[in-house]
Order: sequence, then structure tokens, then C-alpha cells
Amino acid sequence: MPVETLRRLATDPDPRMRQLALREPELPAALLERLAADPEEPVRRTTASHPRLTPATLRALLADPCERVARSAAANPALPVEEMRAVLDAAGL
Repeated sequence: MPVETLRRLATDPDPRMRQLALREPELPAALLERLAADPEEPVRRTTASHPRLTPATLRALLADPCERVARSAAANPALPVEEMRAVLDAAGL
């Protein structure tokens, strides 16, 4: 799909379409932040694995009330090392 189409999908009313927008590897930070705060859990969970999330957005997703979203954020390779250690410490590892 063209980049412009994927970016336009980030604001679509349908949550499944918003999830498709996350296939764009260069999605702008503003759209990523918007998707990270989406009311739909599947959208936030998919967003949590995006490689371009800022540390602040990843921290917010780690604190998400939905465990699946938090787990997805914890598994993101872009998570800063200090945050990774905190996640492992909290898990008792």
C-alpha cells in the first residue's frame, strides 16, 4: 500500500484500518502517539510493537491497563535498557 494511504488510515473510524496504518515503518511520531492512546485495545497493542515509538510513548504503553498492550510494549526492541531492567525486576527475573 502507498505510504500516503497508510498514513491516512491512521485516522480512519474503523480500528482495523487504524491497525493497518502501523505497517508504515516511517509513521510520524504524532500519528504513533495518537494510535498509542487509541480507545481500542487491539490498536494500542499493535502500536506497542512499532519500532519508532519514543521512550515516553513506550513507557505509557507499559502502564496500559490492558496486560496484552503492556506485554507488547515490554517486548519492543526499542524499549530503553533501563526500562527493560525495570520490567525484568518487576517480573522477579
